[in-house]
Amino acid sequence: MRIVSTSGRKEGRPSQVVVQFDMREPDEAFTIGITRFAAQCDLRFRGENGAEVLARLEDMSAALEGSRVSRFVEDPERYFRRLRAAGIEDA
Repeated sequence: MRIVSTSGRKEGRPSQVVVQFDMREPDEAFTIGITRFAAQCDLRFRGENGAEVLARLEDMSAALEGSRVSRFVEDPERYFRRLRAAGIEDA
């Protein structure tokens, strides 16, 4: 998990932050910290489908747990079966 980049500034705070989460070894402290940081900077997350995710731990956790990467890490074989059967949106 790491912050990939930040860009722009609004009132001394970043206006955009790109974050990657390594779901192979989720780090709860990092997730809590980055969520608090986003809330303090009045930033929102965007899920992999482009939907807005509020900077609240419940919303962030749900978005991460429901992501394609989480499904892949949980069961790669099932992920690829779903990918072949229904495409990337259902994987």
